[in-house]
Amino acid sequence: SLSLSLSLHHIENVAQIDAILTYHNNSLLCKNSNLENLEHPQERNVDREEKRPLQSTMLLRKQQEMALVDEELEMKRREFASRMTKCTSKKEELQAQQRKIRERVEKFDRFVRDNELKRERALQKISHEKKQQALKEQELIALKGVCSDLLRKQNKIIETIKRYQKFEKYIQQVIDILPEGMCSTE
Repeated sequence: SLSLSLSLHHIENVAQIDAILTYHNNSLLCKNSNLENLEHPQERNVDREEKRPLQSTMLLRKQQEMALVDEELEMKRREFASRMTKCTSKKEELQAQQRKIRERVEKFDRFVRDNELKRERALQKISHEKKQQALKEQELIALKGVCSDLLRKQNKIIETIKRYQKFEKYIQQVIDILPEGMCSTE
């Protein structure tokens, strides 16, 4: 009984406990029947009256042991059920935590993807603006060249005008001196 109760503390599975109890019940029944069969036939009738109280006492002891084993079995079943309930609730908690973690990871992934898209768009915009700036700078250089050419031409024209202005004054003076009919341009 003591070895049986000690071994029950180490057994976790209810099916294993049921199998062990069935085995011990069968072994007790076999022992009782073997005791009766081992007796000598001539003593059987004589000692049968004396052994009945002994057998009934043994039977009571075995029944008490069985009651203890049944009680321990029931206690183990309750412990097992309690552990299973705790395991189930812990599993549900872990699944809830895993869902939350997955949601956080997905949210973070979306955040990273959005930031990556924004960064790529910003880089494209910077690249486009740099190209536009380079084109504008080239256009500015070209326009400065055109402007300096025009300024040179303007200066040449101004110098030419200044050079020919003295001739214009001279011609105007000659026209002013001439009689009025002579200068007709007909």
